Amino acid sequence: MRGSTVPFVSKLNHLSLFATKILRNQHQTYTSKSCYSSSSLSFRNDPTVLPTALTCSANSKCILLGSQIHAQIIKLGLSNDVFSQNNIIKMYTKCGLLAHGLKVFDEMPMKNLVSWTFVISGAVQTGEFEMGLGVYLAMRRTGLVPNEFALGCVRKGCAALGNKELGECIRCFVLKVGMETNPFVGSSILNMYAKLGDIEDAERVFECMDNRVGCWNAMTGGYAQCGYGFESLMAFSLMQYKGIPMDTFTFINALKGCLIVGNLNFGRQIHGLIIQSEVAFSTAVMNYLMDMYFKNGGELYALKVFDRLQNYILEYCVFKSLTR
Repeated sequence: MRGSTVPFVSKLNHLSLFATKILRNQHQTYTSKSCYSSSSLSFRNDPTVLPTALTCSANSKCILLGSQIHAQIIKLGLSNDVFSQNNIIKMYTKCGLLAHGLKVFDEMPMKNLVSWTFVISGAVQTGEFEMGLGVYLAMRRTGLVPNEFALGCVRKGCAALGNKELGECIRCFVLKVGMETNPFVGSSILNMYAKLGDIEDAERVFECMDNRVGCWNAMTGGYAQCGYGFESLMAFSLMQYKGIPMDTFTFINALKGCLIVGNLNFGRQIHGLIIQSEVAFSTAVMNYLMDMYFKNGGELYALKVFDRLQNYILEYCVFKSLTR
């Protein structure tokens, strides 16, 4: 904001009016959900209008809206505002334009941890794993301490590239700074070891984690990914014994285990638990359930699941059309 004679609040007022006008023009092109989520842009003196506008464009993958807001930010003299620039990087990377995000990042006079994390995340999400790891190492050389989100992205990059050496370094760093009890970080490292085929190290990481469902999902999924179907089902059974709540990923991992061991009876028991749970009509769970039945000789059960899912979708569509 250096060199600007326009007060910051006044700039937000201008940006609010600009973003509202653009969003109205985009109403015929983009879904009503995207427009409704940005209804707050019409309020004046609202300091949240900038991130709201950029979030709207990122969620709707509307690069036209995002680039116009970016241009207006430059016009209003907010190019040196770190918060604004971080949101622009996030918008570009979510829209799949990593190069544009990197250009904004390179031109920033000051960068904070969020800036680096958005670039690392964007690189990994677009499949540029080597670039993501390179940016992470460059960030570490600046002295910044990565947060759990940056570590999670780097873990994914290490697994994709098969770089176990860097993965081990990340685990040592996590232990050094005392983040090993963080469920997100622990699950990320466990997933990395599982994808690298090192189930023993994954089990050692799991032993240090708590009883949250995300940690158990990481372990059951790790077993299934490494081909240990029986161990995956054992972990699933232990979750049920301990009364740990189960979600969509829990049942998907258990069904993967059934596919590996070819146990139709156990799969039917899981089906019963799914019916009693809150994910009984999850499309992802139903797809894995039908796959398990078809591959284990339960074609009739699979067709019944399919019919039930079709009826649910039809009823849901009718309900939505009547409530509009």
